[in-house]
Parts: sequence; C-alpha cells; structure tokens
Amino acid sequence: MDSKKVIFNQDQGYIEEIWSGDITDEAVELMVNESIPYMNQLRRENRPVRVLINVEKLGATDSKARASAVKMLRSMDFDLMAVYGLGSVFQKHLVTLLVKAARMADRIQYHNSRESALEWLLHE
Repeated sequence: MDSKKVIFNQDQGYIEEIWSGDITDEAVELMVNESIPYMNQLRRENRPVRVLINVEKLGATDSKARASAVKMLRSMDFDLMAVYGLGSVFQKHLVTLLVKAARMADRIQYHNSRESALEWLLHE
C-alpha cells in the first residue's frame, strides 16, 4: 500500500515526511504542500526550518516525479534537510543527483540511519 504522510515535531522543531510506495509528480506536490504550513509556522516563530525525509519504503519514481522533486526543492523555504533509509546504491545515487540538480548540496544530506539524520539535522 502506498502512503505518504507528514508529521510535525513541534517540540524539536522539525518536519518529517514519510514516503512509502511509488511516487508520482502529483504525490511530490501534495507532500510538499502538506509541509508548507509547518514551514511557515517555524518561520513565524523565528525557528530554523528542518525537514527529515524517511524513504525506507520508497518505491518507484518516474522522470516526472524526479523533475517535480527538483522543482519543489528549489521553491521550498527550508534550512536543512536530512534524507535516510534508501536501500539500493541506485537510489542513493539518484538522491545525490537530485540534490545536485537542485543546487542544494550544502543544505541536504543523505544518512544511513534515522539516528544519524536527526543528529545532523538538529545540531545547533
């Protein structure tokens, strides 16, 4: 079953996007649009906007979804983003290419574990 959801951890000040199943360009847009109110809230509170992306159960992504991801990354107002959970070398390479295409290698990092991702994301 495909599922995508957004969780706002207000206490620690980060947004978690959980991606599961196959991803379409529409799914990318919906997920980002669901995160935007939380990003705006953090900005209003003068807090950094940090996003944790869980892709442990990520399925297939087509070229339209990848192009949409790059477009949305460029338009999002965030400070740091940590991605974790990719299984294959191909998926890791794909994320690296998307980050480079979005020109955001200084703000987005891939991590092998949730713990490592959160440690980097929440450092002060």
